[in-house]
Formats: sequence, C-alpha cells, structure tokens
Amino acid sequence: MRVERRGGPPDLQAAFKLFVRDHLKGRALDGDKDVEAAAGRFPDFACFRDLLLIEMKHLEADQGDRINEIFQTKVNKDEMPYFYASRDGQHIIDKVINGEEIKSLIATKLSRTIERVLSSANDQFASYRLRHPRKNSVSLCVILNSTLREFSPDLVNHALFRKMKKDKVGTLRFPRIDRGDLFH
Repeated sequence: MRVERRGGPPDLQAAFKLFVRDHLKGRALDGDKDVEAAAGRFPDFACFRDLLLIEMKHLEADQGDRINEIFQTKVNKDEMPYFYASRDGQHIIDKVINGEEIKSLIATKLSRTIERVLSSANDQFASYRLRHPRKNSVSLCVILNSTLREFSPDLVNHALFRKMKKDKVGTLRFPRIDRGDLFH
C-alpha cells in the first residue's frame, strides 16, 4: 500500500488555533483587537484566566535570496557547479572547499530570523503583562513552519538553544518567554 499526500502543506496556523480554542479553552486576544492594540502589543491567545499566554509565530518568508547571497559571495566561481533547474544548497556545500564556513554563515543568518521572532514575542508578552499582571503565569512562544525547508527542526532547535540561554553574567535575553526545563 502506498500513501501520498496531495496538495500543499497543512494549514498549521488554523490547526493550532483550533487546538488552543477547543482543547485549551483559550481565547484569541485579537477578538478585542482595537481595544488591545490601542493599549499596546499583545500575544495571540490567553488560556486559563490569563495564566497561560501564547504567541504563535509562523515562518513563511522565503529565505532563498538570503542563502543565494551567501553562495554568490563566498563560493569561489571556479568551484560553483552549474544548475539548469532548482538546486539544493547542500549539494553546493558538499562540493566546495569552504563548505563548513558557508554552512555556518547560513545557520547564523537563519538564526537571526529566529532571534527577531523571539524578540517580537518577548515585547508582546511584556506589553500585555504590564497592563494585565498575573502571578505564576506562563508565556509560551510557538514557532510554526510547514513550508520552509531551510528551517530544519535541528537548525531551529539549535538557534533557540543559543538565543534563549543565559549570557555570561546570568541574564536572560528574552525574560518574558518561559524557557521550561529544556534549557537548564
């Protein structure tokens, strides 16, 4: 028996919204968008009488141009293979002498996207909690990706670990986002 998926990737945003609404009994804060936006920034969902805040971020901006820029500037023109169709960047990295440097540059560039996502979520949680303080609350940033191959689970996990860890003096970069036990 052979099973194939037809069509594009699933609509993760809709599925996640349904999960929060139906299973966590959460409410979308953008239902009061005009009131909340006038007061400041806010996360997407609140659950359990505002004890759990959830910000949903969806990675959807194509990263091809950013990655191609690295290939064009860092790969020696004599080493660049010819392509007559779409290409997989791993094919180039495997064939050039400075492949590890290129892989590191790509990971760093893509990690900056994760950093911007975390910074935005952190600001949203801080603004909302300033207006609606709660003790013992949890703020959760959920990053969804269904279309961008560049953001592999390993790359995203590595970027999250690096960006969320404490600095040398023990300060958190994004203190409004709860880290859980993954980063202790």
